[in-house]
Parts: sequence; structure tokens; C-alpha cells
Amino acid sequence: MDLRRNHRVHVAGLRPSEEGVVQDLRRQRLQSRDMILLQGERASLEEIDRMGLVKEMRLIPSDEAHTQMGRHSRLLPVRVPEGSVLAGRDLVESRLGNAFGLTVVGILRGDDMLCMPKPEEKIQSGDLLMLFGSLQDLEVLHGLQALKIEEQSSSLVAELESQ
Repeated sequence: MDLRRNHRVHVAGLRPSEEGVVQDLRRQRLQSRDMILLQGERASLEEIDRMGLVKEMRLIPSDEAHTQMGRHSRLLPVRVPEGSVLAGRDLVESRLGNAFGLTVVGILRGDDMLCMPKPEEKIQSGDLLMLFGSLQDLEVLHGLQALKIEEQSSSLVAELESQ
């Protein structure tokens, strides 16, 4: 159904109708009577309700949403520094989703807020990315932010690629 691409809404959480734990939200198959927590602009959420894509939609305030998401998922603001490899790439090319399991749910660019940016949105130096993901995935990214490239060696890269 691709709610993100077609309706600019993000699935932020899932409570299965049957007992069990959701291990990977991106790969979880939805079942009838599952409860999903959607995140997006009010107009987008209301459109999904009007289209009948969900049953019994209830809008909740953001502070209650954090409680509903549980302890496994969080939001993390990350500033894109000058010279970042992310600058100039779109969200798909950034691989934040594929490599880290993170979703960019918003971009603060100067005074403008882009809510649920499209996958083709280009990241710019200075952007504040609002990332949504598991605590573990966010900790990995946070740890990588502290890394600095001391020296690039083409021979070392060639050796690693060949292995």
C-alpha cells in the first residue's frame, strides 16, 4: 500500500491483534484487527480515514503517541554537517532506511519544516533530520557520527573491496 510514498504518512508503531512481538516493523505483514500508529500531517491522516484505508481512526496528541510507540522506537534529531557525505543525496541514496533501519519523518531546513519528505528530497548541509527508529539503530548512527576520517587511502579501499 506504501502509505509513505502515496499518502505521506509513516507507520510509527504496530500492536498485533494476536499475541507476539513485532521484530521488524518494515517487514511485518499487517493482519485484520492490528492496531497501527500512523504519523503525518493532519490533512494526510484525515484523507486516509476518508478513503476507508483504516477503521476507527483516532487522532492522538504527540505526547500520547510516544507512550503508544513503546520503548523500542524514538525520534532523534541529527544535524547534517558541512561536508557530510549525505549532502546532495536524496533520502533513498542516503541509505538511512536500508542501512540503519531509520526513517526521516521530517527535515528542518532554516525556518521551513518538511513533514514526511518524499524519497526524492535532497539532503542539504545544515539540515536537521528528524529520524525515527529503534533505540539500537539510533545508537549505531549516533556512534558513527563521532567517527572522523583521518586519511583516505585508495590502495586500502581497493584491498578491502577485493576481499
